[in-house]
Amino acid sequence: MEDRKISFIDDEGKETVCEILFTYHSDEFNKNYVVFMDTGTEEVSAGIYNSKGDLFPVETEEEWDMLEEVLDEYAESLEDEK
Repeated sequence: MEDRKISFIDDEGKETVCEILFTYHSDEFNKNYVVFMDTGTEEVSAGIYNSKGDLFPVETEEEWDMLEEVLDEYAESLEDEK
């Protein structure tokens, strides 16, 4: 698998490196999402990205619900590969 990382720098200058798990386009919301995992804490999160690569927070509870379903399907597919 290709090494796909995303980095965030907080207000104090500390860098957090995350592994991109997958990207997803929702026709329902007409948005592109990236789901990633903090490599230090293994916490999974997501954001919305545009064609320029800018990242924005997920805006609604409905979007989070949809992303949780997609993440569950992703996790199931990984289990099926084993």
